[in-house]
Amino acid sequence: MKILKYLILFIGSLYYSQTVNDNAKKNYYQKLIKDKFVTMEVYKGNKLSQKYSYDKKNNKVILYDDSYKQEIPNFLYKEYKLDSLYRIEEENVIAKNDSISKQNITYTNKKYEYHENYTVVNYLNKDSNPYMKEYTFYDDTSRIKESILFSSLVLQKRTTYLYDAKKNKIISETQTFTHPRQTSTNYNGVDKYGYAISYSAILKVQVSMDKNQEIKSGKFFYENQYDSKGNLIKIFSKSKDGKKELIEERKIMYE
Repeated sequence: MKILKYLILFIGSLYYSQTVNDNAKKNYYQKLIKDKFVTMEVYKGNKLSQKYSYDKKNNKVILYDDSYKQEIPNFLYKEYKLDSLYRIEEENVIAKNDSISKQNITYTNKKYEYHENYTVVNYLNKDSNPYMKEYTFYDDTSRIKESILFSSLVLQKRTTYLYDAKKNKIISETQTFTHPRQTSTNYNGVDKYGYAISYSAILKVQVSMDKNQEIKSGKFFYENQYDSKGNLIKIFSKSKDGKKELIEERKIMYE
Protein backbone atom coordinates (compact mmCIF):
# COMPACT_ATOMS: atom_id res chain seq x y z
CA MET A 1 0.00 0.00 0.00
CA LYS A 2 2.88 2.40 0.79
CA ILE A 3 4.46 1.73 -2.59
CA LEU A 4 1.10 2.44 -4.28
CA LYS A 5 1.00 5.82 -2.52
CA TYR A 6 4.48 6.74 -3.79
CA LEU A 7 3.57 5.51 -7.26
CA ILE A 8 0.53 7.80 -7.36
CA LEU A 9 2.59 10.78 -6.16
CA PHE A 10 5.37 9.90 -8.59
CA ILE A 11 3.14 9.68 -11.67
CA GLY A 12 1.25 12.81 -10.58
CA SER A 13 4.49 14.77 -10.46
CA LEU A 14 5.32 13.75 -14.03
CA TYR A 15 2.18 15.20 -15.56
CA TYR A 16 3.22 18.81 -15.06
CA SER A 17 6.96 18.17 -14.80
CA GLN A 18 7.81 20.60 -17.59
CA THR A 19 6.27 23.54 -15.73
CA VAL A 20 8.77 23.29 -12.88
CA ASN A 21 11.98 23.00 -14.88
CA ASP A 22 14.45 24.59 -12.45
CA ASN A 23 16.64 26.30 -15.03
CA ALA A 24 13.72 27.59 -17.08
CA LYS A 25 11.97 29.18 -14.09
CA LYS A 26 15.12 30.57 -12.45
CA ASN A 27 14.83 34.00 -14.10
CA TYR A 28 11.15 33.79 -14.95
CA TYR A 29 9.96 36.96 -13.19
CA GLN A 30 12.96 38.92 -14.44
CA LYS A 31 12.08 38.20 -18.07
CA LEU A 32 8.35 38.84 -17.63
CA ILE A 33 8.96 42.21 -15.98
CA LYS A 34 11.54 43.28 -18.54
CA ASP A 35 8.95 42.37 -21.17
CA LYS A 36 6.54 44.72 -19.30
CA PHE A 37 3.93 42.17 -18.26
CA VAL A 38 0.96 43.43 -16.23
CA THR A 39 -0.99 40.24 -15.46
CA MET A 40 -0.77 36.54 -16.25
CA GLU A 41 -3.57 34.00 -15.83
CA VAL A 42 -2.65 30.30 -15.74
CA TYR A 43 -5.32 27.81 -16.82
CA LYS A 44 -5.04 24.06 -16.25
CA GLY A 45 -7.73 21.85 -17.69
CA ASN A 46 -9.69 24.98 -18.81
CA LYS A 47 -9.87 26.10 -15.17
CA LEU A 48 -8.20 29.23 -13.82
CA SER A 49 -5.47 27.95 -11.53
CA GLN A 50 -3.30 30.98 -10.78
CA LYS A 51 -3.25 34.71 -11.44
CA TYR A 52 -0.13 36.86 -11.30
CA SER A 53 0.07 40.64 -11.39
CA TYR A 54 2.98 43.06 -11.20
CA ASP A 55 2.88 46.01 -8.78
CA LYS A 56 5.31 48.33 -10.54
CA LYS A 57 5.24 51.03 -7.85
CA ASN A 58 6.30 48.64 -5.08
CA ASN A 59 8.29 46.27 -7.33
CA LYS A 60 6.53 43.08 -6.32
CA VAL A 61 4.61 40.26 -7.96
CA ILE A 62 1.24 39.22 -6.52
CA LEU A 63 0.03 35.61 -6.83
CA TYR A 64 -3.57 34.49 -6.33
CA ASP A 65 -3.85 30.71 -6.01
CA ASP A 66 -6.74 29.09 -4.12
CA SER A 67 -4.86 25.78 -3.77
CA TYR A 68 -2.95 27.32 -0.85
CA LYS A 69 -6.21 27.43 1.13
CA GLN A 70 -5.83 23.69 1.75
CA GLU A 71 -2.92 24.42 4.10
CA ILE A 72 -3.75 28.07 4.97
CA PRO A 73 -7.55 28.36 5.39
CA ASN A 74 -7.56 32.19 5.48
CA PHE A 75 -5.12 32.54 2.58
CA LEU A 76 -5.65 35.58 0.33
CA TYR A 77 -2.54 35.85 -1.82
CA LYS A 78 1.25 35.66 -1.95
CA GLU A 79 3.55 38.55 -2.69
CA TYR A 80 7.08 38.31 -4.02
CA LYS A 81 9.19 41.34 -3.18
CA LEU A 82 11.89 41.88 -5.78
CA ASP A 83 15.31 43.51 -5.69
CA SER A 84 16.62 46.05 -8.21
CA LEU A 85 17.49 43.19 -10.61
CA TYR A 86 13.93 41.79 -10.34
CA ARG A 87 15.10 38.74 -8.41
CA ILE A 88 12.88 37.44 -5.60
CA GLU A 89 14.09 38.93 -2.32
CA GLU A 90 11.27 37.92 0.00
CA GLU A 91 8.14 35.80 -0.23
CA ASN A 92 5.20 36.81 1.96
CA VAL A 93 1.87 35.16 2.67
CA ILE A 94 -1.13 37.45 3.13
CA ALA A 95 -4.01 35.92 5.11
CA LYS A 96 -7.38 37.20 6.25
CA ASN A 97 -7.66 38.19 9.91
CA ASP A 98 -10.88 37.09 11.61
CA SER A 99 -10.20 39.17 14.73
CA ILE A 100 -11.89 42.47 15.55
CA SER A 101 -9.17 44.53 13.83
CA LYS A 102 -9.87 42.84 10.47
CA GLN A 103 -6.41 43.88 9.32
CA ASN A 104 -4.82 41.29 7.05
CA ILE A 105 -2.05 39.14 8.49
CA THR A 106 1.31 39.19 6.72
CA TYR A 107 4.12 36.77 7.44
CA THR A 108 7.32 36.02 5.59
CA ASN A 109 7.89 32.37 4.71
CA LYS A 110 11.00 32.69 2.50
CA LYS A 111 13.99 35.01 2.24
CA TYR A 112 16.54 34.83 -0.56
CA GLU A 113 20.28 35.53 -0.58
CA TYR A 114 22.26 35.94 -3.80
CA HIS A 115 25.98 35.26 -4.08
CA GLU A 116 28.40 35.02 -6.99
CA ASN A 117 27.86 31.33 -7.81
CA TYR A 118 25.14 30.22 -5.42
CA THR A 119 21.86 31.30 -3.82
CA VAL A 120 20.36 30.53 -0.42
CA VAL A 121 16.64 30.26 0.36
CA ASN A 122 15.77 30.60 4.04
CA TYR A 123 12.45 28.98 5.00
CA LEU A 124 10.70 30.69 7.91
CA ASN A 125 7.81 29.64 10.16
CA LYS A 126 4.94 31.93 11.15
CA ASP A 127 7.09 33.37 13.95
CA SER A 128 9.74 34.35 11.37
CA ASN A 129 12.17 31.77 12.71
CA PRO A 130 14.25 29.82 10.15
CA TYR A 131 13.66 26.07 10.09
CA MET A 132 15.17 25.08 6.74
CA LYS A 133 17.80 26.28 4.24
CA GLU A 134 18.22 25.44 0.57
CA TYR A 135 21.51 26.07 -1.23
CA THR A 136 21.61 26.14 -5.03
CA PHE A 137 24.98 26.14 -6.82
CA TYR A 138 25.61 27.24 -10.43
CA ASP A 139 28.24 26.44 -13.04
CA ASP A 140 30.18 28.98 -15.12
CA THR A 141 27.26 29.34 -17.54
CA SER A 142 24.73 30.02 -14.73
CA ARG A 143 23.08 26.60 -15.04
CA ILE A 144 22.10 24.84 -11.83
CA LYS A 145 24.55 22.09 -10.97
CA GLU A 146 23.42 21.12 -7.46
CA SER A 147 20.86 21.98 -4.79
CA ILE A 148 20.96 20.91 -1.15
CA LEU A 149 18.17 21.18 1.43
CA PHE A 150 18.97 21.24 5.16
CA SER A 151 16.68 21.22 8.18
CA SER A 152 18.33 21.94 11.55
CA LEU A 153 21.72 21.11 9.98
CA VAL A 154 20.36 17.69 8.87
CA LEU A 155 20.57 16.90 5.17
CA GLN A 156 17.05 16.39 3.82
CA LYS A 157 17.44 16.37 0.05
CA ARG A 158 20.17 16.67 -2.59
CA THR A 159 19.71 17.15 -6.35
CA THR A 160 22.49 17.07 -8.95
CA TYR A 161 22.25 18.03 -12.63
CA LEU A 162 24.04 16.78 -15.75
CA TYR A 163 23.71 18.48 -19.14
CA ASP A 164 24.04 16.96 -22.60
CA ALA A 165 24.19 20.00 -24.89
CA LYS A 166 24.42 17.94 -28.10
CA LYS A 167 21.18 16.09 -27.37
CA ASN A 168 19.48 18.96 -25.48
CA LYS A 169 18.98 16.74 -22.44
CA ILE A 170 19.06 17.35 -18.71
CA ILE A 171 19.50 14.48 -16.25
CA SER A 172 18.75 15.26 -12.62
CA GLU A 173 19.03 12.92 -9.65
CA THR A 174 17.28 13.73 -6.39
CA GLN A 175 18.10 11.87 -3.18
CA THR A 176 15.69 12.23 -0.26
CA PHE A 177 17.22 11.24 3.07
CA THR A 178 14.11 11.33 5.25
CA HIS A 179 12.14 8.11 5.77
CA PRO A 180 11.59 6.34 3.49
CA ARG A 181 14.77 7.10 1.57
CA GLN A 182 14.18 7.71 -2.13
CA THR A 183 16.19 8.39 -5.26
CA SER A 184 14.49 9.86 -8.31
CA THR A 185 16.36 10.11 -11.62
CA ASN A 186 14.68 12.37 -14.18
CA TYR A 187 15.47 12.51 -17.90
CA ASN A 188 14.36 15.69 -19.68
CA GLY A 189 14.64 16.55 -23.35
CA VAL A 190 14.34 20.33 -23.55
CA ASP A 191 13.65 22.99 -26.18
CA LYS A 192 15.77 26.08 -26.74
CA TYR A 193 14.00 27.90 -23.89
CA GLY A 194 14.75 25.13 -21.39
CA TYR A 195 11.25 23.65 -21.06
CA ALA A 196 10.71 19.90 -21.39
CA ILE A 197 9.61 18.30 -24.64
CA SER A 198 10.12 14.77 -23.31
CA TYR A 199 10.29 13.31 -19.83
CA SER A 200 10.86 9.97 -18.13
CA ALA A 201 11.98 8.97 -14.66
CA ILE A 202 13.01 6.14 -12.36
CA LEU A 203 12.08 6.17 -8.67
CA LYS A 204 13.76 3.94 -6.09
CA VAL A 205 12.14 3.71 -2.66
CA GLN A 206 13.76 2.00 0.32
CA VAL A 207 11.09 -0.37 1.65
CA SER A 208 13.36 -2.12 4.19
CA MET A 209 16.96 -1.98 5.40
CA ASP A 210 18.16 -4.26 2.61
CA LYS A 211 15.51 -3.81 -0.10
CA ASN A 212 14.61 -1.09 -2.62
CA GLN A 213 11.50 -0.94 -4.78
CA GLU A 214 12.06 0.49 -8.28
CA ILE A 215 9.31 2.23 -10.25
CA LYS A 216 9.81 3.27 -13.87
CA SER A 217 7.61 5.80 -15.58
CA GLY A 218 6.66 5.70 -19.21
CA LYS A 219 7.97 8.41 -21.53
CA PHE A 220 5.96 11.62 -21.73
CA PHE A 221 6.08 14.03 -24.66
CA TYR A 222 5.19 17.73 -24.77
CA GLU A 223 4.90 20.57 -27.22
CA ASN A 224 5.34 24.15 -26.04
CA GLN A 225 4.13 27.35 -27.67
CA TYR A 226 5.59 30.82 -27.04
CA ASP A 227 4.44 34.35 -27.76
CA SER A 228 6.38 36.91 -29.80
CA LYS A 229 8.42 37.86 -26.70
CA GLY A 230 9.54 34.27 -26.12
CA ASN A 231 7.33 33.65 -23.07
CA LEU A 232 5.62 30.28 -22.64
CA ILE A 233 1.87 30.47 -23.31
CA LYS A 234 0.70 26.91 -24.07
CA ILE A 235 1.77 23.40 -23.06
CA PHE A 236 0.43 20.34 -24.85
CA SER A 237 0.88 16.70 -23.97
CA LYS A 238 1.58 14.54 -27.04
CA SER A 239 0.83 10.88 -27.63
CA LYS A 240 2.98 8.62 -29.81
CA ASP A 241 0.47 8.87 -32.65
CA GLY A 242 0.80 12.67 -32.65
CA LYS A 243 -2.44 13.58 -30.86
CA LYS A 244 -2.15 16.68 -28.68
CA GLU A 245 -4.02 17.79 -25.55
CA LEU A 246 -3.76 21.26 -24.05
CA ILE A 247 -2.78 20.86 -20.39
CA GLU A 248 -1.78 24.43 -19.50
CA GLU A 249 -2.38 27.88 -20.97
CA ARG A 250 -0.88 31.16 -19.81
CA LYS A 251 -2.68 34.35 -20.82
CA ILE A 252 -0.20 37.21 -20.48
CA MET A 253 -1.14 40.88 -20.76
CA TYR A 254 1.61 43.45 -21.39
CA GLU A 255 1.70 47.24 -21.10
